[in-house]
Formats: sequence, C-alpha cells, structure tokens
Amino acid sequence: MRIIACLLPLSLVCALAEEHLKPVTQSQALKLGVEKLTKFTNESESGVDQAARLYATAKRIETEGALAKVNLAQVMELASWREQINTCMDSCCALAYGYFGGGTMYSHAASRNDAEIEDFLAKFAKKLPYPEGSESAEVVKTIDEAIQFTTALALSDDAKLNGDDAEANFNKAKEEVIGNFKSLKFSLATLPSSTALKVAEMATSDLSWIKAEETTEEKKEK
Repeated sequence: MRIIACLLPLSLVCALAEEHLKPVTQSQALKLGVEKLTKFTNESESGVDQAARLYATAKRIETEGALAKVNLAQVMELASWREQINTCMDSCCALAYGYFGGGTMYSHAASRNDAEIEDFLAKFAKKLPYPEGSESAEVVKTIDEAIQFTTALALSDDAKLNGDDAEANFNKAKEEVIGNFKSLKFSLATLPSSTALKVAEMATSDLSWIKAEETTEEKKEK
C-alpha cells in the first residue's frame, strides 16, 4: 500500500508501530491466506490489514523469486505494473474518502488491496514477457468511462459539512485519479488486449465504493 495523504494518518502510525507478533514464515502466510493469518495478528480491523500485508509480502516474494530464476528484467517490469495498479487503486480509495467525507474503511481497503493485487500479479507474471500489444477499443472504453465517471463526480452532501477544505481536497483527489488513469491507459497499449482489459478492470475496481452509492441515490430519486 502506498501512503495516501488524505487517508487517516492514524492508520499509518499503527501500521508502522506494529505490536510484537509471533514469527510468520512465507510458507505459512501462503498456506493460511489473509483470513487465517489473523491468528498471528488479531481479528481487529488493523489486524486484518496487517494480515493482508503479510500475505501480500509472501506472495510478492514467491512471484518475484520465480521470475528471477528466468530473467531479472521481468521482476522490474512486474514492479512497474504493480506500482501503476497500486497507485490507481489507492487513489480511488482516497477519492472515496473525500467523497463520503471520511471513514476508516477506505484506509483499510487500501491496505487490503495489497493482497488482491499480488494474487492478480502472480497470474499476470506467468505469461511474461508479453508480445507487443496495440490499443484496444474495449480497454480504452473501460478507462475513458472511469475518467468520465470521476470527472462528473460532485462532493456528497455529508462531505460538504466538513468545511471549505473538503471541496478543494476532493477536487485534488479527482485530479490524481484522472491523471493515474490517463497514465495507465498509455501503458496498457503495450499489452495484448485481453490482458490489458484485465489490468484496466483491476485498476479501476475501487471506484465501486462510489458507484454503489451513486446507484442507490439514483434509485431513491426515482
């Protein structure tokens, strides 16, 4: 998880000041998965966050180790895709935080995304190196629709109660999300269309936090 400035700073402090835990090995983490790893952390929200990070670390090491036996350059290529996907998903969590006017669930989501991303990248890595791709209409549509959705967003009524800074912070979060999506769209043109679409869907998936609320509001208006 990248540090998201507008998410609760306390969650970062907690992550950096973990309590002493029972030792966890890579093989244990991979076997147990996030849910069962909470026996090494705890079942609190922060405990689940930490379990997700432990699993993600184990999975990343496993994936990178397999690539390193073949070609170290592929480890670096995978790291680039990890950064882009992570950046998009984290910025969507930050956007949701601003849109709703706060809420710890979005910082928790950003932590737990790490495990999901590493599972995704493990499958992605198995087919490296990919043949040269070209721009796909379906991929472009997926990213453009995400950009259009973000551009059209207006701050929720609850968030407006947080003062003048809420609007400015929300607009900044929107700009970051849009910029990240535009950058990703450029990179996706280098992948085969079917793979690029999977990456695009993964990277934009955390917009679902807001889309669910928007759908609910539309139904209420009807």
